[in-house]
Amino acid sequence: MVAVVSLLALDPKSAGRWWSKFRQFQRKFLNLRQDFEREIRSSIESEPVHRESVQSRLRTWSRERVMAMGQTEWDRAPGQILDRLRSCEDYQKASDIAAFWPLALEIPIQGLLDAILADGKNLWLPWLGPEPGIMEMAKVVDLDKDLVEGRFQTHEPKTELRTGVFPERGLVLVPGEIFDLHGGRIGKGGGYYDRWLTLKPLVKKVGVAWDAQVHPGKLPQSAHDQQMNALLTEVRMVNFAAVQTADLFQDPSK
Repeated sequence: MVAVVSLLALDPKSAGRWWSKFRQFQRKFLNLRQDFEREIRSSIESEPVHRESVQSRLRTWSRERVMAMGQTEWDRAPGQILDRLRSCEDYQKASDIAAFWPLALEIPIQGLLDAILADGKNLWLPWLGPEPGIMEMAKVVDLDKDLVEGRFQTHEPKTELRTGVFPERGLVLVPGEIFDLHGGRIGKGGGYYDRWLTLKPLVKKVGVAWDAQVHPGKLPQSAHDQQMNALLTEVRMVNFAAVQTADLFQDPSK
């Protein structure tokens, strides 16, 4: 507006020259803005980069919540997890249970592993292959004698035990960094469980985590991410098939 008023004070010839320059500047500015917008849109729509940055923030969110918990919660959690698992019908029916050796901030389930053996179940634990992202399961019968220290400060079945194949319809307890209430899971980024579970489409997948690791929203997922059938925490067990059925019959007006 100021520029237009100033032009009116000039003679028509000078005003024409100044208006022409102003229009050139305006076009150049618009072109720069469009280029900038395209660059920003391209970076946002670049799914791998954007998704990884979101997952990184979510992992930080989860770890901070776990580290903020008190010792009482850590002490009570193993028993609470075990009680809920034993009350689960899928666990009661299963002969073979694949579990995991917990890492630093994961819910401590060492006692649960002993309980699985005490319940007469076949206990399977993971071991990592030499190639990145490759994992298999092996059956163990004695946690004191059958395990060796593996990568990432975990415990793995001894080499001589790595011979069996986990049954197609077994129950798998799956660790993770974050879960949601729709069956979504985000792991540590190595893809070990996603790759292994892809080859086991008939197993029952139960995410095991602190309730503090449950995100209230829906996690970003890609085609290769494996959806959980249920989620087990120290305060609840959620069957996602039941949740989805309830959603189907929910009044959409509410």
